[in-house]
Amino acid sequence: MNGTELLKPEPEYKRLQREAEMKLKRARRVKTEEKDLCRRCSLCCLLKYDKGDFVIVSDEYCPNFEWTQAGKGNCKIYGDNVGQMVTRQHKCLSAEMAATARLLPNSCPYTKKIRGYKTRVINFPGEV
Repeated sequence: MNGTELLKPEPEYKRLQREAEMKLKRARRVKTEEKDLCRRCSLCCLLKYDKGDFVIVSDEYCPNFEWTQAGKGNCKIYGDNVGQMVTRQHKCLSAEMAATARLLPNSCPYTKKIRGYKTRVINFPGEV
């Protein structure tokens, strides 16, 4: 074995595998940072009814919502909720999609990067 064999280029499949692993790590880091934005206020988990120009919320929660022992709101499918989750009874949106549709409270950290954000929901509890 001579020294030139050690300098062979990395096989293509190994390079692609390494790149895929790096992308996955980045995606997980971003998802963790996004999840850290959530205050667990549960306002986004209230069922909403679109009335055209505005949206109203009910006092019912999404079927994927649960209260934790610490009294915070928790979405059972949050980690899976990358895009849109649709069940027979309910449609869940990612935080980004909900913010784009102006369905999150004005005080939600997910809306802070959206210039001039104003929610379409007219009756969020505790919102001014």
